Amino acid sequence: MAVPLSIGRVRGHRGNTGELTVIIASGRAERWEGLDRFLLDSGSGVEPIAFEVEGARAYRDRLILKLKGVDDPGTAAGLKGSTVWVAGDAVPALPEGEYYLDRLIGMTVREDGQALGTVADIHEAGGTHVLVVKTESGGELLIPLVQAMVKEVEETGSSIHVVLPPGLKELEEDKLP
Repeated sequence: MAVPLSIGRVRGHRGNTGELTVIIASGRAERWEGLDRFLLDSGSGVEPIAFEVEGARAYRDRLILKLKGVDDPGTAAGLKGSTVWVAGDAVPALPEGEYYLDRLIGMTVREDGQALGTVADIHEAGGTHVLVVKTESGGELLIPLVQAMVKEVEETGSSIHVVLPPGLKELEEDKLP
């Protein structure tokens, strides 16, 4: 069974019909318009609740959702702050070289077959995503998510194969006490 994907968070509601405004975490809102079901998680530790979609449309960088059973502003307001998930089997495939960032967290980063560490976080810098890799030695490597360095992402093997420029690993080692 495929792992669900977090796509954003409910920012609020609009109108009198219970429409939700969802801020998309990454990518384009249009990608999610055709789905017939979303999962919402309030973060309270309970299982996410599945909702059927009555309508979905992109508006700028947001997704406007009308969910079955959410028919008034009061009900919609209760969902503010919820994380919006897509069931793993409903997640659309991406073109070659594009990745769902949430799925990269926790992957092992390897160079020439040797494990360098694990992706702990992803930052954005200058329009490029940067992998924050916690190394085996306890340090941190910052690796731009660019084709010149990231050669392969194996989702099934949960690993990222990289080719680092000379000196990058040594910079991390120099920072250790």
